Amino acid sequence: QKKDKTPNRPLSTPISPVTSERSISSDRITPPLTQKEPSETSSQDKNQLLTSTPTFHQQTPPPAPVTNEKEIGTSSQSPKQMPTVTPPSRWGHTLTQISPHHLLLNGGESSHAKTLSSTFIYNLSTRKWSQPPNCHSSRRTWHSSTFLPHRQLLISFGGESLDEHNDKIVFRDELTVLDTEIMLWYPPTVTGTPPTPRSGHAATLLPDTDEMVVFGGVKKNKWLNTLAVLDTTRWKWCPKKVLGDAPPPRSYHTATTVSSSLVVIFGGNDELKSFDGVHVLDTGGSKWAWM
Repeated sequence: QKKDKTPNRPLSTPISPVTSERSISSDRITPPLTQKEPSETSSQDKNQLLTSTPTFHQQTPPPAPVTNEKEIGTSSQSPKQMPTVTPPSRWGHTLTQISPHHLLLNGGESSHAKTLSSTFIYNLSTRKWSQPPNCHSSRRTWHSSTFLPHRQLLISFGGESLDEHNDKIVFRDELTVLDTEIMLWYPPTVTGTPPTPRSGHAATLLPDTDEMVVFGGVKKNKWLNTLAVLDTTRWKWCPKKVLGDAPPPRSYHTATTVSSSLVVIFGGNDELKSFDGVHVLDTGGSKWAWM
């Protein structure tokens, strides 16, 4: 029987959807031509005027507006074309915004302790789920998903999975990338020394440098407070010397980028307790430092 390996796992919080308005085109009645004065109208003309009917013309709809927003899944089926489905229940997944109107659900663990690899799209405008065809990633839960908006890429890192053959937990350190324009998962060629396999970590993107920062997590019964940095322009793990004292080891915390160069760490837990302190990593200078 699988034991609970970490305390105080958070449950996901649903995101309130929003709706969009729909424009309705209308018909327009074209009035009849101007009639002549009675004194100038013959009897034949009068009969034609009495029997004539107005002509109806349907208004030509305006052309569709031009937008710079990239359509998701343009090479196969877009979310609007995908059949409506409902994802099975799960926890330990990620839910990431990949466009103004779409969220991407990946991975997690089912109520039967099965590690999942499925991917689903939630449309905030229609409030409906869809599933891209043949779009499965590595099976993992308690991983991180980081989106690169200008390249339309989603990076999935770390996590854990249950080996169904021997019922053991496997901790992961590999990267998997989803190209959200064609809905295709692939393993990138990555250089450098990868961080220790872990789950329950937090990852965030520094938008000015395209670096993904990974902090904390847990492997078996060892909690971590190490920092790892991935240069996504070169797909290389780069060592960073950081000044100051790092926060205590923890898992299931958050990492949030503020003002493009500050990373705020909050919460989390270890084997004995949970945390309520706020820690800030300054990446703006020539040397990174914990504030």
